[in-house]
Amino acid sequence: MSGAVLVGLATAPAAAYPVQNWTQLNNKFPNEAGVSYEATTDNFEIWDNRKDDLRVYAQWNYKGIADSWTTYGAPVDYPYSYTVDRDLVEGRVIYLRVCRDEPNVTDPCSDIVETGT
Repeated sequence: MSGAVLVGLATAPAAAYPVQNWTQLNNKFPNEAGVSYEATTDNFEIWDNRKDDLRVYAQWNYKGIADSWTTYGAPVDYPYSYTVDRDLVEGRVIYLRVCRDEPNVTDPCSDIVETGT
């Protein structure tokens, strides 16, 4: 058999992402919603700074693995935050972002960041 077979690996991102454990909406929607990740507890804190009756969605996925975004919709609205505990695989890198309502052209997700688990 000639050639290498690559199974289960995601395509490398086109750009390098900032390394930090939080991200928030920016540009047209500055700090209206955000998410932070605490590796020692596997907790995600999702916050919503706008009273609009829209859910805020935290999303993450493992770097280098062909997996889809894991999404958690926080049942919160301004001026609250919500903490969710998820058991992530230790010693990995994840991509992290936050979306307000369902992501679309007019209501986008935040910039993607990388953080360790």
